[in-house]
Amino acid sequence: MAIPNEMLAALIEQQAKAIKLLSEQLQSTKTNTINIPWPAPLDIERGDISQNFENCVLSWKDYMVASDMDKWPSSDEDKKIKTFFTALGSNALTKYNRFQLTAEEQRHIDTVIEAIRKKLSSKKDVIYDRAMFNSCNQENHSFDEYLLKLQK
Repeated sequence: MAIPNEMLAALIEQQAKAIKLLSEQLQSTKTNTINIPWPAPLDIERGDISQNFENCVLSWKDYMVASDMDKWPSSDEDKKIKTFFTALGSNALTKYNRFQLTAEEQRHIDTVIEAIRKKLSSKKDVIYDRAMFNSCNQENHSFDEYLLKLQK
């Protein structure tokens, strides 16, 4: 059974149109797949916790832009906040019990960051820090350990 040439030409033309349409759809939905490194977790063991948090926030904001998370709709704000908590790391979340944020503070990523910033800045006791610094002794510590202890 032979297919007439006109029918065959029409089928080939339809197939070419379908392939072109699928190709255009694929191009429009194609996303750039870039392996973006995860932000470093909040370091709660070394250095100034407030400064470490500020560094963490800067990394987080860069990550949001690089991953297009900053373009997510406001309906995905909760997902953004949960991702931020995950980026902070389990040590920080365990120590600060998810920073005990109220429901009002958890409405937007910027209010979450600001609330955590306030809670961490209130943790700093300058008098205690100075007393610990002045009473620090290098006995039984390597220079690096001693320096880290002084920096805390």
